[in-house]
Amino acid sequence: MPTHRATTLDAVHLDSALTLDVDAGVAEIDLSRVSFVDAYALTGLACFIASAARDGLSVELVLPEHPDLRSWLSRMHLGAVIDTFDVHVGGGLPRVAERDRRDARNGSSWRSGTRASASGNRSGSGMAR
Repeated sequence: MPTHRATTLDAVHLDSALTLDVDAGVAEIDLSRVSFVDAYALTGLACFIASAARDGLSVELVLPEHPDLRSWLSRMHLGAVIDTFDVHVGGGLPRVAERDRRDARNGSSWRSGTRASASGNRSGSGMAR
């Protein structure tokens, strides 16, 4: 029985997780053996899901075994893509709390687009003036 090693999924290796069977009407994504998904591959996954669903294919997703990767995919809002395009999922993504992330150095929020400079001025560009 072959042993499968966990792999990193990036834009170069994205095709290794994708299967498209137009005759059967199914698009499958198998992340079961993936240990890391980079941002480019995550974008590719979302595009593959959207394209296949819009072409009328049934999209099936096998999530990664590793719980930390499942949490990361959830924080990156893959669940919204799954819900939008009615993807059939083996397993589920965990719920993660959305919270206001504050910059520990100066108390500014990365979402607000403002930062306090060393002189105490606030700038909308995120750069000290």
